[in-house]
Formats: sequence, structure tokens, C-alpha cells
Amino acid sequence: MKFILLSFISFLIAVSGPANTSQVNADDGLTKRGWLAFGDMRGYFEPCGCDPEADLGGVQRIATFLKRERAVSPGFYLFNLGNNLPVELGRDRYKVPYIEEALSSFGITASLVNELEISNIKLISQRYQVAQNFVLSNMVSNPKGSSISNKIVTAGVEVYGYMYRPKLSKVLISDQAKLLKLWRANSKTKKASQRVLLFSGSSKELEYFYKSKFFNLIISANQNPLDIVVGPTEKDDPGKLKTGIADVRMVPIGGQGLLRGGRLTAVRSKSLKELLGKRIECSDLLTGNCSEVEGTSMIKTPEEYQLSWLDQQFKNPDNLANLYARYQKAGDKVFKGLSEVRKADLKSSPFIGAEACKSCHKSAYDVWSKSGHHHALSTLEKVNKNRDPECVSCHVLGYQDKGGFVSEKESPQFANVQCENCHGSRKQHVKNPTVYPKKKIDAKAVCTSCHHGTHTSDFDFNKYWSKIKH
Repeated sequence: MKFILLSFISFLIAVSGPANTSQVNADDGLTKRGWLAFGDMRGYFEPCGCDPEADLGGVQRIATFLKRERAVSPGFYLFNLGNNLPVELGRDRYKVPYIEEALSSFGITASLVNELEISNIKLISQRYQVAQNFVLSNMVSNPKGSSISNKIVTAGVEVYGYMYRPKLSKVLISDQAKLLKLWRANSKTKKASQRVLLFSGSSKELEYFYKSKFFNLIISANQNPLDIVVGPTEKDDPGKLKTGIADVRMVPIGGQGLLRGGRLTAVRSKSLKELLGKRIECSDLLTGNCSEVEGTSMIKTPEEYQLSWLDQQFKNPDNLANLYARYQKAGDKVFKGLSEVRKADLKSSPFIGAEACKSCHKSAYDVWSKSGHHHALSTLEKVNKNRDPECVSCHVLGYQDKGGFVSEKESPQFANVQCENCHGSRKQHVKNPTVYPKKKIDAKAVCTSCHHGTHTSDFDFNKYWSKIKH
């Protein structure tokens, strides 16, 4: 049994991948340098901008934020908790290289290989894996062709990564006692103050590692299910980011904000204009009415949580501008491809368009024509998002259905949110007014399919229905 265990330990060390093995410096550490942590973007490349209150996150804002922080305190540690790929890769697969390129430009100290990364590791080019300093310390073996370290040792700390899901039991080890024995045997420092664990697992597993006192700092990935709708709920109530262990917090969902610790909880900043240029929008959070006096407070967040939220003040189109332009072009290409595939279904479309409803339902048509639904697609045109497949689906008729909106050129009659979005397809009804859809439409479910999360954070069906009631 001892031979098997020793063989396993030797094997795990052998496959642990490259790591930065710089000398651990006892005079340097997490408190002195400070640290930031983010993650769980879940394909959320940029905020949709539909709701100012929920206009949070996005890779450009992370880049702006990090630029400001490094201008003040360049040596901090930056931890990425993973789960940054799209949850549903079907339509959103095109986002992957742009998300990974952005992450690779952030200067990340260590990135946890989380569920979405390990399940799709082949989609991430090796150079992006290397640039992000991927770490996972409980692998059975390193996936072929990947660059994942068993431990990152850099600038005075050892960074470990633990992620476990029962469905991944063939490639991951869940025996925490064995793992701790292995990690203790290979640690180059005797001080827990120089060890960090990036964690994604169960509450029981988290408690075990916390009680071991092997780590000074444990940062958790967001514990919400992968299919949860991203919204501003954690910003409204930061207490939702508690893990059940007072000293362990989790990063905000959707990459909408960053945790901070060490000296970065108290560091003071120069003016935004001096640090970032004239194009930055600022607010009380950063400088107290945008004062340009040096020495103003960098953060004004509750001491208990120490979070910085990436809201509209971090808009800066100059950051990652080239990457963002290529990302938009890729989205256009996907939209064009979908349009070509969907074009043939227009011939047998069950939809008719709002104009056909007007003659018999004039009062209802008048209410609709004065609502925001009537010009839903034009709101996307103003921000150059009318060819973004992720945005278009909520601004037109039937984009999720066969025979629905294809493009402004091919199906202008289905542009905007129309009668049939809520009442169901009505072509047969127009041909014969006695014919109605067999399936009853759930009006509230239709509304909340688009009015949720970052689209309409305060959506109340009864309140909003009164605006379009007819």
C-alpha cells in the first residue's frame, strides 16, 4: 500500500506541468503586496447595457480596473477562479478565443482550472493556458497537451488549486487527507501565511481545508449553479458572497466585481485623469465627485466585504480595443451564418407580423406602437448590436423559432418585439379568425425569458404589464 501511495505521489508530481519556482521570500507576502480575485465570467464577455443598474463587468472594464490598480500598487497578486468559458457552447463557442486572449493579457498570478475549463481544456490554446498560469492540485493526471501546474510558486507565495465534481471523479482526486499529506510533503515554506488555495467544491470540502490551517488565504469560486442567470443581486446584497466560513469569500458571479485583500484594502490613489487619461467616466466610488486631487480614497466599500464593482465608471473603449473589434467581427460572422441557415424556414413561417393584426385589433396595436417593444431592434442599432446573436434574440420576433426573424434585410416584418412574441404565431388565425393556437401562452414566462438578470434587474410583471396592457 505504501508503495502504491508513493508511486501515485511521484506520478502526480511528474505530471504537474511547468511552474514558476522562484525563491520564496519570507519578507514578502499577501498582506504586504495585496491581492485581487475575480472569475466565474461564464461567457459574460461584456454587459448588455439594457439596465444601468445591472451594467456591470466585462473584460474591458476588468482591464481598465487592473490598469488603475497597477498604477498605484504594481506588485499585487491577481487570482482567477475560473469558470470563464460560456456555459452553453453552441452559439457562443466563438467567444472562447477572445475571452482567453483577454484573460491572458491581465497578468494573472494563478488561474484555477474550474469545471468549465477542465471540461473544455482542448478549446484553450496552450499559449493561453501558460499565460494564465493554470493550476489544479488534485488531478489524477495532466490532460494531454495541456499546461496545468500542480502548484504555482511566485513572488513569496505558493498557490494551490482544488476543484472537484463527482462527475469528474475519473480525472480528479477528492481525498483531502491524502492531498494535504502530499502538499505538506512538497511545500517549500513552513508558513501558512505564504500559501493560498483557489477553491471550487462542496461546503464540507471547504471546511476541511480551512480547519487544516495549511493555508492562510482561501478564495472560493462562485457557488451558484452554472445555469443561474447573471444579475446584480450580489452587488445589491454582498452578503450573498459569504461561504459559511467567515474568513472565506467567493468571487462575484459574471466577473462583475473583484474581491480585494492585504494592503489593497487601504491603499490610496492618485487622480483618475493622471492615471488613466481623460476618457474615463468617474464617480464618488473612485474619487469623491471626480476630484483630481492626489491622495483621494481609492475605494469606499464596506469593510466587511472589500469588493470593487465594475460599473459604468470603468468604461474605457481604448482598453483591449483591437480585441474587442475582432470579437464584434466574429459575432457578425456568426449572425450571418445563422441567417443563411434560417432563411429557408421563412417560406413556411407560422408568423405573420404585427401589421396583419392592425385591422382587427386597432386599440391593442396602438398600445403596442407606443411602447418600447415597437422599436426594440432600433435600440440595438444605436449601439451597433443589431447583428449580435446574443442581443438580437430578445429584440425581434421568433429568433428562437423556425420561421422567425432572420435579418433586417430578409425578414423586416419580424423586426422588433411584436404581438406574436406574447400571443404565439398567428398566420393561421389571420387566414381564419376562428383558429387559435392550441397551447396556452404563459405571459409572465414570456416576459421573464428576456426581462431578467442584467436586462431588467428590477422586473415586476404586474408593474410592467400595466404599461402595455391592452
